[in-house]
Amino acid sequence: MEKGLPLREAVQAVLNRRGESKYGLAKKMGVHPQGFDTTLKRDVRLSTFFKLAEALDMTPGQLATEVEKLRS
Repeated sequence: MEKGLPLREAVQAVLNRRGESKYGLAKKMGVHPQGFDTTLKRDVRLSTFFKLAEALDMTPGQLATEVEKLRS
């Protein structure tokens, strides 16, 4: 995983634990799978963060906690 991308790493960690793929997550969010990883490499908008949490069946707070685990 790339250093300095805690959201991307947190999403990947959640997906790995669940045995799910980024492709499936992108489809749940209604975004094009090819550009999905690129989106996670950028600073995401708050609305994207909320959509991401929803697609992961998590609250935004739970997703934020996953990100914080990687930052510490």
